[in-house]
Amino acid sequence: DFELVISDNASTDGTEAICRDYAARDRRVRYVRQERNRGPYPNFAFVLKEAAGEFFMWAAADDSWSPGYVAVCLEQLRRHPRAIAATTRCQFGSSACTYAGDRTSDSAFALIRRAHFLWDPGPCAVLHSLFRAQVIKRLRIEEYGFNAGDWAIVFDLLEYGNFVVDREYLGFAK
Repeated sequence: DFELVISDNASTDGTEAICRDYAARDRRVRYVRQERNRGPYPNFAFVLKEAAGEFFMWAAADDSWSPGYVAVCLEQLRRHPRAIAATTRCQFGSSACTYAGDRTSDSAFALIRRAHFLWDPGPCAVLHSLFRAQVIKRLRIEEYGFNAGDWAIVFDLLEYGNFVVDREYLGFAK
């Protein structure tokens, strides 16, 4: 019950053959090869635009999750209808940490959510979250390709609601 959109950002290794093989075996997998490297944020924006589901999640080369990650995030979003995204605690490199969204409040006021985030954004951002697609698609992701652009995305998303963070450590980043 998902779609996987792969945007090969002009890789120079065996990515194309591997992805085409998966796409040929599973109709839920759609592979698109970019003619040139678009850079990370335009590539992220492309995948977001192509996605058709109610929920959306990015997966970069250095991301990995425990098998139950998506199910836990989906349950959190169903349990919290005002939340715009859900994630879990993560293991970041060699240390455990919480996501920046863990420090936002569930306030009905965007100003308070944003103030909590700015006061203590935490050691890592939340682009690994499962998002409500209609909310994340409001942003022009390709315009965030600057230093700390991921934190700017979180800040702008807090206009629309909060992030729910499950207490389990199911996410991993290098």
